Amino acid sequence: MLLGTTADHLLKICMAIIIIPGVSFAAASKYETAYACEGKTLTIECDPGNVINLIRGQLWSLLHNNMQ
Repeated sequence: MLLGTTADHLLKICMAIIIIPGVSFAAASKYETAYACEGKTLTIECDPGNVINLIRGQLWSLLHNNMQ
């Protein structure tokens, strides 16, 4: 990846959210990752009867702390 490119700056301001739908103890856990860039709306959904548990949310520009 070339530093200083528009794509590089967009990656720095994108937020990653890792979610895991609620499952019973007998079922295996399934992780899913969703991304949305600054100024965009991220919608996450699950099947009826399930629950979404937010595991982690990261703001890349703060995480890497190298915005110019």
